[in-house]
Amino acid sequence: MRSRLLAAALLLSGLGAGTAAARAQEAAPAADATKAPPAALVKVGSPVDEAVVGTVQNAALKLQRQSEDAGVRGVLVLELTPGSSRFGPVRDLAQFLTSAELSDVRTVAWVPESVDGNNAIVALACEEIVLHPDAELGDLGRGRALEPADEAFVLALAEKRHNRLVSPALVRGLADPGQAVLKVTLGEGANAETRLVTPAELKEIRESAPGDVQVDRIKEEGVPGRFSGERARALGILAAATAETKNDVARLYDLPTLRTAAAAGGVPDVAYIRIDEPIEPIIGEFVKRQIDRSVARGANLIVFELTSRSGSLVTAQDLATRIADLSERNVHTVAFVPQEAFGTAAMVALACDELYMETGARIGRVGRLTEADGEAAAEDVALARQELKFLAEQKGRPPAIAEALADPALEVFAVTNARTGREWYLTDAEIHAQGDEWRRGPLVPETRAGEAVVLTADRAEELGLARPPVADLDELKQRLGVPADVALNPVGKTWMDTLVFVLNTSAAVWFLLFAGAALLYLELHFFTGILGILSVTCFALFFWSQFLGGTAGWLEITLALLGLACLAIEAFVIPGFGVFGVTGGLLVLASLVMAMQTFGVGFSTDRMATSLATVVAALGGVIVFGIVSNRFLPRMPLFNQMILAPPGMEVAGPALRPDLLEEVERPVGPRVGDEGVTRTALRPSGKAEIGGDYLDVVSDGPFVDPDTPVRITKLEGPRVFVRAT
Repeated sequence: MRSRLLAAALLLSGLGAGTAAARAQEAAPAADATKAPPAALVKVGSPVDEAVVGTVQNAALKLQRQSEDAGVRGVLVLELTPGSSRFGPVRDLAQFLTSAELSDVRTVAWVPESVDGNNAIVALACEEIVLHPDAELGDLGRGRALEPADEAFVLALAEKRHNRLVSPALVRGLADPGQAVLKVTLGEGANAETRLVTPAELKEIRESAPGDVQVDRIKEEGVPGRFSGERARALGILAAATAETKNDVARLYDLPTLRTAAAAGGVPDVAYIRIDEPIEPIIGEFVKRQIDRSVARGANLIVFELTSRSGSLVTAQDLATRIADLSERNVHTVAFVPQEAFGTAAMVALACDELYMETGARIGRVGRLTEADGEAAAEDVALARQELKFLAEQKGRPPAIAEALADPALEVFAVTNARTGREWYLTDAEIHAQGDEWRRGPLVPETRAGEAVVLTADRAEELGLARPPVADLDELKQRLGVPADVALNPVGKTWMDTLVFVLNTSAAVWFLLFAGAALLYLELHFFTGILGILSVTCFALFFWSQFLGGTAGWLEITLALLGLACLAIEAFVIPGFGVFGVTGGLLVLASLVMAMQTFGVGFSTDRMATSLATVVAALGGVIVFGIVSNRFLPRMPLFNQMILAPPGMEVAGPALRPDLLEEVERPVGPRVGDEGVTRTALRPSGKAEIGGDYLDVVSDGPFVDPDTPVRITKLEGPRVFVRAT
């Protein structure tokens, strides 16, 4: 009698094969035909601690209230991440997820990467599990058996039948590597029943119900219990469905989109950033500053209005990466295209979690990056394709369609998965690479070879790039859950942003360079200190504005400081205009030119010529200033008092230092025939004292020892040749 009762209990708690298979094929229950259910996505970070538990509880309870008001059961998707967590917080979260507090919320565990240890218990506590085909779930003890108390808790979860694809026998296999798991089939034909059991349970079944029992071992003893999404679906256990992207999960549950909980529930804290200028470095840095300020003040929804047509590919790529990564900070991003988003603006739009376009708006033509719509170079096309493919994969859009926006020569075909019937878009090379997995359909008309791809709002939705079109900004607010009385005003420029934009104009750049050099010239004559400070301020403003403008970096600043150090060595340590002086001057010149533009893909020789011309014009202005000031400054009322002249000399002379005119009339410097004594060994160069001055000299014969009398034999420019007497 006892054996029969045990067998009956196993029958009730086991997993029927036909029932499990039917439920597994139903990747998600059918949604309400007329209204999408409330939904939210929460990324469960690792480790799972009290803060993470609180975040999930707040989002779930908010979704519960929304579901009660809407009369539709909501969907809470928990995106699990790999890592280690303490059992206590995981237990608390699992108890909450299986409690009656969430009676109107369907909990779904989305596992895009392999998860094991205590983190995997969170998935077992959800009603349904969606696995990436290659991601594995299980091994609760990470190679060892769970503690008995912990295993008892997880078994209790399974016995609640909260997730009908997770049975107690399966949990035992996941919790203990030493436990085998068997899939047995009882009976034949229409009366056949399949369930998961342990070897001990199989023995009792055979004792209580003799007959033909088919046994299949799905997990051996001594092997950690881990099942990939593909294998779990084939066995009809653990996973209700498989999905490769977050958007695939949304489609499984008939959801228009999956937003993070912060942007999905309640009134979102929204920031609105307008990009209507070419995406050049200064605009890219400005937008990134606006993003950082918005996130810092607590914004969880950022809307980017895009009406730009051109810009720098490198800048757009950097900005797109920054926007795409905001999802990791629980910030939902939306691109709004009211009219056109061409060139680099289209790349930025595809970096957002969602793309909305007004009816009649257009997007595309990434393969043409200039205002004149000139064809992009091959390396630009390759870089744009690579970035667009990465963004599409990250945001769940068809990569082939995204790549076609950058490459007019790329043809894309509609395809259907031969096994699942899923519709997608692939290139010819991708279809051949995946064998018979996909059935080729018609060519996407917009991707005919040689034509720049431009998509309307309706076509962008049909091809999986955008959401359904909106009529205006008010409808966009309604779609995003922004109250009608909340105005979406573009984030304005601060005084610092305005100053950066002004200082990056050509006139301001020239003035800063000219003023900095001119003030330095005056400081070297007057030695007031104030002029030197003003000169340093001008150069500091130049590098600061270029740094915040996105064209200068630490390399340019380092080169400038190194150049100044070389000039200082030449002036105070090794007098004479030699190697250090020339090197220092070239380093400073290079740093100024490099600070005004970016290098790499999309490098513009025209911009390089403009930068060089600006520096040369500033230096030319300083030369003219020096000539004029040298003649007229001594006559000016204020400055003539700052020039000290020796007795008997007129201050208002033709030069800043009239006493130097007499110096020109008498010989200055070493002459052939002058004699002196070496102070260092000449091998062949060294130091010699001649006429009371220490000079750099070169032996005009054999090496010369220190303290040897020498005579100058010839002069070649700055080089002095001597021979021992």
